[in-house]
Amino acid sequence: MRKYTVKFVIFLGLILSFFTYGQDIDQYFSIALDAYNKQNYPYSIKFFDKILAEKPTMHEAIFMKGKCKVENGDFNGALDNFNECIKLSPQEAEYHFFMGFTEWKLKRQKSATKHLEDAIMYNPKHFLAHQILGSIYHELKMFNKAKEYYDKAMTFEPEFMANTFTKGKVEIYKESYRSILREYKREIQAEPTNAFVYFNNGILQAVVRDNYGAHSNLTKCLELNPDFMFSYYYRGVVSYNMQKFKDAITDFHKFSKKFPDDEMVKVLMETINEQSNIKVLEGENDEIMLVAEIMPEFEGGHKAMQKFIAENLEYPNLAMQKKIQGRVLINFVIDSKGEIKYPAVVKGIGGGCELEALRIIASMPKWKPGKQNGKNVSVKFTMPIVFALAE
Repeated sequence: MRKYTVKFVIFLGLILSFFTYGQDIDQYFSIALDAYNKQNYPYSIKFFDKILAEKPTMHEAIFMKGKCKVENGDFNGALDNFNECIKLSPQEAEYHFFMGFTEWKLKRQKSATKHLEDAIMYNPKHFLAHQILGSIYHELKMFNKAKEYYDKAMTFEPEFMANTFTKGKVEIYKESYRSILREYKREIQAEPTNAFVYFNNGILQAVVRDNYGAHSNLTKCLELNPDFMFSYYYRGVVSYNMQKFKDAITDFHKFSKKFPDDEMVKVLMETINEQSNIKVLEGENDEIMLVAEIMPEFEGGHKAMQKFIAENLEYPNLAMQKKIQGRVLINFVIDSKGEIKYPAVVKGIGGGCELEALRIIASMPKWKPGKQNGKNVSVKFTMPIVFALAE
């Protein structure tokens, strides 16, 4: 009996040591990522080294160690890490991209071009690879080739590209843009029911900051094809540029139903929250009050508002899958006309619940405005939107 007990204790010890080992790796990775995000790259590398001492082929750690070296200016050291990642996972586009990016930083254009083309082969929509290839050919004064890659990058991320274009890039792109725009105009006349033509036309207009033209074309695209998800995304970007935050939130919500984990939407929503809060603090024409003599009221009162939320709330699929429940707190302003402005997340719970809460607030009808000294005033609100799964 004693022999079996000893065996069981040894077996249990092995299980616990394996569990602890896994915990250490996860803990080190979390610490290393936190240090990376805080730009403490030597400290981050120290913990990635601890991970690699235990698990030398963990290419996620090798890759992040390489990124730390890039940020620290150790490009040759980073190349060793990225090269090792490519050997371990040769079809990962991001490893080829950072290899190419680092080679470009070292002025090795030929090697950079090869790796960036490999990145595009494994991820044809890698817009940064297209952008840097455009920059390389621009440096080599191969303008037609540069234009080709800039065009592709524009298609995938027009807003980012518009913000990163230098004067020289704009000059070589300008005539290409005009000719493409004329071509789309002819195509619209020839095919007035082709949603894709309106989409492409809208993207190009967004690039040159013709926000109204872009919004009109993307709206027409959605009228012809309401399932064209990327039109919701780009129209949301255009609305964001026009500071129509409610419209942007509505479009991002529709897009996120199809792509709940899209990182760019999360970044844009965070930016909208920041800008909304800034605007709330600055105000517009009215002073924004926290308390008024007569507070704003949802038409029909509190019960009517609860009914509106209950009837319109759509529980995000990702939150349902992960069984996420809780309260999302939203800040917003009821202006002197009773309109909702500047909805922003104060506290979230994840799983897409923040975006849904913003959509609910933004979609509310006009409220009865608040009053102070007999005049309508703007009042700031904080409201919880509750997400609870049925038992």
